[in-house]
Amino acid sequence: MATEGESPVDQACKEGGRDAAKKKMKELVKAANKHGGDFKCGRCHVDTKRFELKDNADDDFKKLLQQASGGE
Repeated sequence: MATEGESPVDQACKEGGRDAAKKKMKELVKAANKHGGDFKCGRCHVDTKRFELKDNADDDFKKLLQQASGGE
């Protein structure tokens, strides 16, 4: 989900590849947590080598984007 469509992570990936997408995800996690979230890489990813996702990843990504923008 993060690398499909028009998400900030997708845009970063298109512009700078995996490293840019990873950097953008970290920025979003930091912003979401600043707004009261409790996001960590391991919450959605099985591992951070292959970035395999857990079943909850799509729903949590939507929540991450909302929280990162200051939404509740």
